[in-house]
Amino acid sequence: MDRPLRMITRCLVCGFTEIRTDEVLDRGLVLLAECPRCEHRWTERPVAQLVPVQREAGPEEFPSAA
Repeated sequence: MDRPLRMITRCLVCGFTEIRTDEVLDRGLVLLAECPRCEHRWTERPVAQLVPVQREAGPEEFPSAA
């Protein structure tokens, strides 16, 4: 499984930057975070990066009924 790159995160309550994090698989990847300074806790789901799919030219996938 490809792991998303972790970004520097600040606590939304106190602004502390040394956040404790962990990853859990629950219907996809969930990031758990906790601020050791003010004990604020939160979860995040990483945004999936969309990669364009190139398709070969070919016959129609759903031919019309004749």
